Amino acid sequence: MMKKIDELRILDCTIRDGGYLTNWFFDDNFVMNLIKCLKKSKIDIIEIGWRGTEKYFSKEKYGKWRFSSEDDVRMAFGKEISIDSPQISIMCNYGKIDLHDFIPKNESLIDIVRVVADKEKITNAVDLLQKLKKKGYIVSLNATGFSNYSPNERIELVHILKESCIDILYIADTYGSLLPSDINIIFEPFLENMNNKLIGFHPHNNMQMAFINSIEAIKLGVDLIDATIFGMGRCAGNLPLELLLTYFKRDKKTKYELLPILIFLHQYMLPLHEKIGWGYTLTNLLSGFFKCHPYFIRDIIESNNKFEIDDIVNILVKINKINPPTYTKGMVDDIIKFDRIL
Repeated sequence: MMKKIDELRILDCTIRDGGYLTNWFFDDNFVMNLIKCLKKSKIDIIEIGWRGTEKYFSKEKYGKWRFSSEDDVRMAFGKEISIDSPQISIMCNYGKIDLHDFIPKNESLIDIVRVVADKEKITNAVDLLQKLKKKGYIVSLNATGFSNYSPNERIELVHILKESCIDILYIADTYGSLLPSDINIIFEPFLENMNNKLIGFHPHNNMQMAFINSIEAIKLGVDLIDATIFGMGRCAGNLPLELLLTYFKRDKKTKYELLPILIFLHQYMLPLHEKIGWGYTLTNLLSGFFKCHPYFIRDIIESNNKFEIDDIVNILVKINKINPPTYTKGMVDDIIKFDRIL
């Protein structure tokens, strides 16, 4: 049975995920007007960006929303903070963040901290989240590359997390590889065995499945869904927020307002899309089909070799068999060299 819309929570990550296309350089006016539009639309959570430090990321290369300093967050939200304001979240990569990058929650506007980790780093990421929770934050583990988890690995993750301190588990379809028939199999064990922790879904649109997969997840009873305006995000992008709200507007009881999103989309997102582009492509389809990080395909295309499509597919078959937990720099070069030796 589909979850009631007033029980579902939507997280907009346009700045955070869309920042892959701009290196997190966004005009202040763009960000502040986005926040106003999301508040008018009654979106529950705004993910303003990533949290990181110059220890890991250069401020010459990356814009302010790759760091999301407390001062910048306060500047962006300004007078938009009120009792009925959306919650504010930020995301960080496990291994590229330090505990001292976070002040106590009672001194911060940030409500939710989401830590991204691949399956080999889950236990360490949970330890970090426990320390962040002690600082007062709502904490979320975002388990990436979930299409590459084996059934046993999914069961093991349930055991690790159900007694942990985390408030939210997000299942991320990092490579846009999941099909509607996968959703029940993947989500049900977590929905049934996580001791009342919230379950979220972060879909990607490599195979144009983000929308239908999200509807299937909502029917199962997930608590949170991520989306971005006009689907802005790396490569094929994300679930388009306006598409989800349009679907919900068929139910007159939805709390969400569509018009402010459409106005912002028309005024800001369409010109931005025309300038930098994102969305469905053949390479994104291959990334989804072979369950591999899109950077592998980038490496193939940017190599000094002029590969035909069958050569590209053969390399991706080999990467799929290796099943790396995430992008591994140099793997494509190693495969090409090995093939030449043979």
